[in-house]
Amino acid sequence: MVIRTPNPSINIPKIDAEKIPQPIQWHSLKCKLVTPMYGGGVKSTVVDTDMPIRVTGIRGQLRFWWRLLATQKWYKSDTTKQIKEKEFALWGGMNDGDEDGKAGLVLLRVKDFNNINVQKWAEYILHKKEKRSKKNNGIQLQLQINHWKGLSYVLFPAQGKLKDDRTKVEEEPHSLLKEGLTWRLDVAFAPQITKSQKEQVIETIRWWATFGGVGSRTRRGLGSFQVTQADNFQITECINFQQVLVPVSKNEVENYHLKIANTGTNRDAIKALETAIKQLQTFRQNINAETKTFNNSKEKVKDKEFPIATFGLPIISEDTSKSIEPLDPDNKMGRMSSPLIVKAVPQDGQWKGTALLLPYEHIEDKKIEVNHQEYKIKKSHLAKLEEFVKKFPNHRTQG
Repeated sequence: MVIRTPNPSINIPKIDAEKIPQPIQWHSLKCKLVTPMYGGGVKSTVVDTDMPIRVTGIRGQLRFWWRLLATQKWYKSDTTKQIKEKEFALWGGMNDGDEDGKAGLVLLRVKDFNNINVQKWAEYILHKKEKRSKKNNGIQLQLQINHWKGLSYVLFPAQGKLKDDRTKVEEEPHSLLKEGLTWRLDVAFAPQITKSQKEQVIETIRWWATFGGVGSRTRRGLGSFQVTQADNFQITECINFQQVLVPVSKNEVENYHLKIANTGTNRDAIKALETAIKQLQTFRQNINAETKTFNNSKEKVKDKEFPIATFGLPIISEDTSKSIEPLDPDNKMGRMSSPLIVKAVPQDGQWKGTALLLPYEHIEDKKIEVNHQEYKIKKSHLAKLEEFVKKFPNHRTQG
């Protein structure tokens, strides 16, 4: 056999090992649902039993918490436009002025669902009134709550709807995904992502896991979950990904000039959430009493003020012809999310009902519509949010 001698005139390029594409390294988080989840499917109010938790929903949550941290910590001196550019560089999407969308630097996938259990939290049953009506023979339907009675205040959107005479069901009460569901969230990074961006993603996941959730109504504690295990999350050039297992503390929150308050501890996440929701319910009902509830159109509303609007819109009364909604001529808002988050937060193996007040200055001077009349949100209305946090039980408890 003749060994050929390479032609010295041929330039053979050297291969740089660092430039060879490496296989994607996935980092896994094992998660467990600790409060019931509402909605989360293709239709926002319906649980999808085949894919109960979707990557699109998680990505939206992560972008929200990243924006909060960007404005309060990482890029406080940047303009809104500059922060938006950094957001799209990391998470992808179509930025203003872009002809083509950008691919994000963070890859997500959800898999390994276990213990999927969907339940109807309530049903309509026959109810005989004491005074019979000739119109419907005195027989009407009433809502009977079968599960999560302590959360009924925040499950108002899930109660369905009756016909006007309350004798027939127009929409059945919605089902919820029961706590106990487990799943795996996998995270990977694009090769060009920087160390700083990786660290931001890790901290963003921590805040989402502590104060966010999955599905709908997460700002009222539904869909809360706990990260129980982090596999393959030690990255040499980055902070330890095991930090996602550590909930964000009260001191960390206050370092970013956000308001937070806690109740006492409870072994059960749902019980802790029920305590927090009861405080919210009582406080809001007191606001209604002060301003005269908008359900009673015969009463003149005090100074035409509706501070209850700062707790989130729309608000639909029992008489569905009356409501408080954000005034939005271009129909771009649809709703106005509350800057107040009320949920159960883990601490030392137990749970605390927690109220977290996010920045709310952007709400001031926004207009709302109450029974077809226009009003403006005032600074005095926003003070009610801080008053609630101050009155929250044990608000001096350290995290």
